[in-house]
Amino acid sequence: MKAVIFDMDGVISDTNYLHSSVESAILAGYGIELQPKEIVKRFAGVSDNEMFSEVFSEAGKGKPDMSSIASRKWERMLNPQPGEIVAIPGTVEFILTLQQQSIPMAVASASSMAFINLVLSTLKLTNVFHTLVSADEVVHGKPAPDVFLLAAERLGALPETCVVIEDGVSGMIAAQAAGMQCVGLLTHLTAEECPTNLVISNLRDLPLERIGL
Repeated sequence: MKAVIFDMDGVISDTNYLHSSVESAILAGYGIELQPKEIVKRFAGVSDNEMFSEVFSEAGKGKPDMSSIASRKWERMLNPQPGEIVAIPGTVEFILTLQQQSIPMAVASASSMAFINLVLSTLKLTNVFHTLVSADEVVHGKPAPDVFLLAAERLGALPETCVVIEDGVSGMIAAQAAGMQCVGLLTHLTAEECPTNLVISNLRDLPLERIGL
């Protein structure tokens, strides 16, 4: 029996641009101009610490006080406006299909656990997944494989039996580094930009046989 591990932002929920808009506003306060679309393209799935550290380094600035930045970011993220948390088309249907077939499922996300729970509650997916993993629980975020390996461990599944659904380059690299099959969901990248052989625009159109389920 295979298991399926989902990234969240950009795969389950259309929240990449909520992340990036908040991050862009925070960076602007430090005199760093980085548009939300560029943040998504470069850093989708990357932990806050790694993303902000890299951006500040590129700008020739010292590493910021991450506790202060994280506090500001998550205060805003955990108080979304109506319509800011919506499902990616096709994903909820795919998840419910897997649930009907008793396929073990996990969420492995760079978001905080509080935000993961908020998103799943908003989309009425609470208690659908067998385990939830936040990058806050591992030493190295994506593109390191840690978050996916922890998800597999909690599922009681061998990495080679897991299928990862990802929308970000860092996550696709992480999934393959974990020894897992990876499906690239095209929500902001082109197929040519995805470092994985299997890409799809909508999970509704993914036959389960194609990933061995």
